[in-house]
Amino acid sequence: MLTPSHRSMIKESISLHDDLQNLLKTLAEPGYQKFTSALLPGTNNLLGVRLPVLRQIAGDIAKGDWSHYLSKPTDTYFEETMLQGMVIGLVTNQTRGVDRRKPQTYTPKSDTWGQTCSSKSDTRGQTRLSHKTDTWGQTYSSFIGLDTNQTRAYLEAFIPRIDNWSVCDSFCTGLKSVRENREEAWPFIMSCMKSKKEFEFRFGAVMLLNHYLTHEWIDPVLEAFFTHTHKDYYGKMAIAWGLSQAFAFDPRKTLTQFEQRWAIGTAAIGKAAIGTAAIGTAAIGTAAIGTAAIGTAAISTTADPEVFIRQMTYQKILESNKVSPDHKSIIRAMKEGERLG
Repeated sequence: MLTPSHRSMIKESISLHDDLQNLLKTLAEPGYQKFTSALLPGTNNLLGVRLPVLRQIAGDIAKGDWSHYLSKPTDTYFEETMLQGMVIGLVTNQTRGVDRRKPQTYTPKSDTWGQTCSSKSDTRGQTRLSHKTDTWGQTYSSFIGLDTNQTRAYLEAFIPRIDNWSVCDSFCTGLKSVRENREEAWPFIMSCMKSKKEFEFRFGAVMLLNHYLTHEWIDPVLEAFFTHTHKDYYGKMAIAWGLSQAFAFDPRKTLTQFEQRWAIGTAAIGKAAIGTAAIGTAAIGTAAIGTAAIGTAAISTTADPEVFIRQMTYQKILESNKVSPDHKSIIRAMKEGERLG
């Protein structure tokens, strides 16, 4: 929990990043740092501040001069990057027109914001805010609380700085305002899913599974998950996660796509067996297909990307508490059918 002295420090730290770093160090827990490090291999700049505490700090910053805070991002510590993502999420959900100053790429060159997520810019994706009067068309929309161009600029500045799944997934979760106008945000998200960069791609996939699994959007979401893939681990895992969530949301429609796209298991378990009415829990139970056959350890990360995504999709569906036993039986049958060829 944050004490009054902590909150006072936050108010002064919005423009003084050294003070904010000192605050984060004060709030760090060595035990939590060790625990989190084990979940984020390759991330060596963790202090060990718990996420609920970071959310409290982000909330305080969002109530103050957040635009100045975001204009000078620092990534010395994992928590700093996470905190900045949280602040962006909060301010994009605030009342329209919070700040009309135009975010721009912070480079010595002229402003050259690209039209896609993977556009070239400063490698750290830093931003600054112009205090000059702009006439750049301030069209406010329900997509976000800020001007649409502002929010896109903040996203384009932050996404290239994501280098782990935790920051990526937390950032996506916080961008709830996208649900207000999914159609407007769709092209930007699709541009991210065309990126060759691992976490830009993952950002796009996680945005879909967080904010687009509705009856209106399930078809284009499934199309996106099946037509976009990535060679790197966290990109592939995002697709598997997304497909498993889509299956939990709409099992029949997603299962039909599994059959059509993958053509897996039909020879082994029969066409008639692919359907909720045809396969009961008693027909194909866990006793018939051992857990060793579906274990993560049996899935090679060096396998063909499509095979890996299929196997991890099955695994995540079978681990889900949102999927019924009958539907899990279908997935076990498909998985066993693939094993048998």
